[in-house]
Amino acid sequence: MFKKIKDKKYFVAALVLVLAVAVAAVASAVTAKYVGQKDVKATIGLKADLAKSITVYEHVANRQTDGSYRLDSSAITEEGQTYMLMPGVDIYKDPTVRVTGYTGIPAYLFVKITEDLNSSGYATCNFANGWYALTGINGVWYKELTSADIPGEDETYKDYPLLAANNNGYQITVSETLPRESEFTVTIKAYIGQKTVDYDTPEEVFEALTAGD
Repeated sequence: MFKKIKDKKYFVAALVLVLAVAVAAVASAVTAKYVGQKDVKATIGLKADLAKSITVYEHVANRQTDGSYRLDSSAITEEGQTYMLMPGVDIYKDPTVRVTGYTGIPAYLFVKITEDLNSSGYATCNFANGWYALTGINGVWYKELTSADIPGEDETYKDYPLLAANNNGYQITVSETLPRESEFTVTIKAYIGQKTVDYDTPEEVFEALTAGD
């Protein structure tokens, strides 16, 4: 039996990058989407025996006196954070998808980025290993989940960071030519869907998950 949790919402870390002063804080909604039984050839989405939940979070970023940012390893947020950037000063930012109670049933984990940060040419990032661009759909990345992703004996969840660290350890590279008053807002949507005989590829599963959006 399917859980009645379709379209359950979580407010999580939207990627908001700002160069300016006196900028109002911005928070964007990110949907952790599950699909219950749908009128398709096979069932797609979060079954009771697939996983309990997915969320997206990041560690709290604290601005230093020199204008750089440091992440607080003891504090996380599921709300938007605003960064006041300086040209050439890279930043730490670690949006992460958390899957709780995954049971090992073959599935795909997806994230949809509503705006390509790299397209600005002034602030860039790379996805972490294990995430792959979905063929034919811009801004969507996926990760295949298998029995290897089942939480260990003393765990209840697994975390999947989205962004890779650069050579200097930062996740976001900021160009020295960043114009004043530049603003970049990126919203992340997370999805999980079961892999089935009829919906085997990540493209097929994602299409079923987002049908009707």
